[in-house]
Amino acid sequence: MVGNKDNKQDVLDFLSRVPFEHWANAHFLGSRYGDMCSSIVEIINSRVGEERFLPIASISDRIRSRLMNQFSERRTCGNGRSSLICPTKENKLKEKN
Repeated sequence: MVGNKDNKQDVLDFLSRVPFEHWANAHFLGSRYGDMCSSIVEIINSRVGEERFLPIASISDRIRSRLMNQFSERRTCGNGRSSLICPTKENKLKEKN
């Protein structure tokens, strides 16, 4: 790999300037992205609920179905918008200007 030592030093320099709060949820004092958990398993368990006791094929089918519905709803909502960014971020930008 060309420039490997230079790249490594660039990364080390960058990380030395970044406060710990920006490294991981463990050092962040707030709730980032709306989900505060330590692993993907916790996220899945919180979303699956009582369905986790079903056979794996049924769980997979229900998760697939939920995702398809969510994607469809978001597509329908997005098709009516003329902006390139989502409404939440657009409103934040408007508030700052």
